[in-house]
Amino acid sequence: MSPAADAIQVRAALDAVKSEGGAFQTNCFLSPEALSLAGRDGRLFLHQEPGVALIVLREPAFDRVYYACGNPEALPAALQAIALPGSGNLISDVVGRPEDTQAPVERFRQAGFQVYTSFQRMQRLPKEHLPPEDADPLVCTATPADAPAALDAIAAHFDKYAEHIPGLPEIEQAAAQGTVLLSKSGAQIAAVLYYDRTGVSTTLRYWLSLPGFRGEGHADRLMRAYLQACAASKRFLLWVETRNNRAQSLYLHYGYSNVPTIDVILRKSAE
Repeated sequence: MSPAADAIQVRAALDAVKSEGGAFQTNCFLSPEALSLAGRDGRLFLHQEPGVALIVLREPAFDRVYYACGNPEALPAALQAIALPGSGNLISDVVGRPEDTQAPVERFRQAGFQVYTSFQRMQRLPKEHLPPEDADPLVCTATPADAPAALDAIAAHFDKYAEHIPGLPEIEQAAAQGTVLLSKSGAQIAAVLYYDRTGVSTTLRYWLSLPGFRGEGHADRLMRAYLQACAASKRFLLWVETRNNRAQSLYLHYGYSNVPTIDVILRKSAE
């Protein structure tokens, strides 16, 4: 594999695979900003061969593998050929309707990957405008100075293999853009909500109350503030772990419903 410089190089590789024809499949939906940031930090690698492109993003404890293929039969061999200095655990995923993920997952199995967990996609379509609410004095928009504490909370309570834990520069940028909300108890962060906006859609990425503050309504405050802040959005999206029934029940309470799309997380342990 070769180091990749930026999003332009990755986009060219994906377009080259797509132009070859065939049943194009990919799990690479990273933003140009995320790709360029990884390239700048020397964490982005690219492998390209006829019918397949692999993009590897190095994380502190593992390598995350993205793929694009027009020739699915070539994918297992390409995955088996991944070799980076110090490479250990490999993490990838397959996104699609449940029945459409079975064949790609089997190709990952052929390359030594195993299913780690899966996520259910949910969405909320606003049926009516929310009535305006007075600003909650306990809710504030995070500043870049809050980013380290917000990141510590996220990293401590989400699975690093299953979730795309942001790096500090990413969460600093999100805070600067106003898409990280905090609920505070005095000077302490009690809950965090981190979301993205893309066009007329918004995606809830992380939402949690910290231990010691649970049961005090902080998470509810953040969810209501988020729905109000994004009231003009046409679609609210999120991913929730399939086996997390409690979280799914909470999202149903706030008007979300299941979409027939899953994300299967795959892991190949270091040999």
